[in-house]
Amino acid sequence: MSPFPSFWNHYLCWRHSKGYGVHSPFAFRMVNDVISPGPYGYYGYKEIDRLCSKGSFKPDRMKFLLRLLLFLKSGRLLVFRNLNEELRMVAKLASVKALQIKTSLFTDFKTEDLLVFPGEETDLDLARSAVDSGVSVMAFHPCEELRQLMSKPIPNGLLLYSKKNILLIPRRDMAYTSYPITFNLS
Repeated sequence: MSPFPSFWNHYLCWRHSKGYGVHSPFAFRMVNDVISPGPYGYYGYKEIDRLCSKGSFKPDRMKFLLRLLLFLKSGRLLVFRNLNEELRMVAKLASVKALQIKTSLFTDFKTEDLLVFPGEETDLDLARSAVDSGVSVMAFHPCEELRQLMSKPIPNGLLLYSKKNILLIPRRDMAYTSYPITFNLS
């Protein structure tokens, strides 16, 4: 088997992670402001570094979530089963309310919400309900079933994916677009 397809996939991920070949203005801003934000830090980075040094979450992941919450202007951070001190602090820094969701019976979704699956443990019914409600979904290390669910094209929105992470953002004002991305998260 030729190594060329593998190299090509890595090259495309790298290109898209830097904004090259990303044609949607929203997706381009997302890549430049959230995925690869440049050398300047956000106001909450020092607090995140301090808290994450003694916690279980990686600082890069928390910084990414802070940038994502601010970029999407999210109203609430919905976390599936694992709302810990680090995630609460990120929500506080972004001035959003953090809620822990324990079951798929949760139906009070709002379009400005961000649902996060912080680990491999997922609830497919909850994810399906969130996607159908127009909620943005971020999954770190998703199981294969969740990856397949989120990879199905939606009418309008943006899908950014890598081997380890996947981000789906439904948006009424843009056609469906997907890009392989390198998230650079620990």
